[in-house]
Amino acid sequence: MLRQVYGLQITLGLIFPLFVLFVAFENFDAGKSELAISRLILSIILSIYSLSQISLIIKSTLKFTNMASFAMIYIAFGVVWDIASIGYIKNWAPANTYDANMKNFSLIIVLLLLIFLAVYTTLKTSFSKKSHNK
Repeated sequence: MLRQVYGLQITLGLIFPLFVLFVAFENFDAGKSELAISRLILSIILSIYSLSQISLIIKSTLKFTNMASFAMIYIAFGVVWDIASIGYIKNWAPANTYDANMKNFSLIIVLLLLIFLAVYTTLKTSFSKKSHNK
């Protein structure tokens, strides 16, 4: 049952970047190229993260923590990335330069933390199964 629920999450995780990609192309058509590029990169990152989770199902190293962390990291990363990109493009107007730089810095830290958590949860599960089989 866990594999089916996780498979459904991954399927939805692969469909959503297609929607983000469509929105990116709509942004290109509307003349918002900065936002379109940001959403294009977001679509690629979310697709890669979803595809990396397929390896956990194939290797049968799936745990409940992966299913829970995948959804939370996926949603948090998408939201924080979009907030950061919109704020960066608008330079956090009407904030002054110092506040804008601090917001950029803090959101970069949050994004790096989410990337670390995504990589850690995926690789920890992948390698933990190998170490138990020795």
